[in-house]
Amino acid sequence: AASAAAKPKLYDETQGGSLSDEKPEEFKKEEALCHKRAALLLAKAQEMEPDSVKVVMAIASLEARRGKIDRIREIFEAAEKRGIRHKNGAMYNMWANQEAKAGNVEEAIEVLERGRTQLPFDHTLPQAQGALESKRKNFEAARELYHVSLCLRPHGPTYCAWAIMEQKLNHIDRARELFQAGLQAAPFHGP
Repeated sequence: AASAAAKPKLYDETQGGSLSDEKPEEFKKEEALCHKRAALLLAKAQEMEPDSVKVVMAIASLEARRGKIDRIREIFEAAEKRGIRHKNGAMYNMWANQEAKAGNVEEAIEVLERGRTQLPFDHTLPQAQGALESKRKNFEAARELYHVSLCLRPHGPTYCAWAIMEQKLNHIDRARELFQAGLQAAPFHGP
């Protein structure tokens, strides 16, 4: 119990935030009550499993519903500092996704790069970074990242993401090749 007390809390149920003003007052009250209940349950889960990445992600997900990117970042940074990591890139992907949704693409890329340093054999991190580079119109970097992802694991979703990028660039033959390779790698994954 003493060591758990020394660790910084990832979730503080007193951290509030505003709910959308567009919702009817009755709905906002119900939503606030549900959020409070969820916050209490997550605080209890954190007490019981202080090093669980699933709890960290659930807490971040709750804050994401409220649009609290600073709070999400604080949660993930605290988890990273404490050495809480998943065996795959789920935590870093979720964090980067929230940063990108908030318009912080550079921060999202930095998060994915840190994740790739911690989990160098995770194929989902370079794939996600490739998608961000594609959105930034940095197509060569996106291609390199998709290639890295496929070297780690030939994976249907990566082939599809790369093929769609090439198709948008009007590189139809290359897109077709990538879709075909993706079909061979994952016959049941549709575009």
